[in-house]
Amino acid sequence: MAQTIARQTITGTAVIWTAGVKPNNVVTAVHGLPRTPNGKIIVDDFLRAKDHETVFALGDLIEFIVPQTQRPMPRLAYTA
Repeated sequence: MAQTIARQTITGTAVIWTAGVKPNNVVTAVHGLPRTPNGKIIVDDFLRAKDHETVFALGDLIEFIVPQTQRPMPRLAYTA
């Protein structure tokens, strides 16, 4: 079964998406963001999408590598 994702432009000075435990189809439909094989957005130390200074992401849809361990930060309420 093919899935159709509606294309829509979201404008504003801040867009906040809060839902779910994996990247939502709305988020995965945004092209040009660096992603892991499982669809997480790769972010830097300031939670900016890699190579995108004005795009911030956090929570279950990101992959943040802890510099000291070189492992992904657990996406749990405790670490948030």
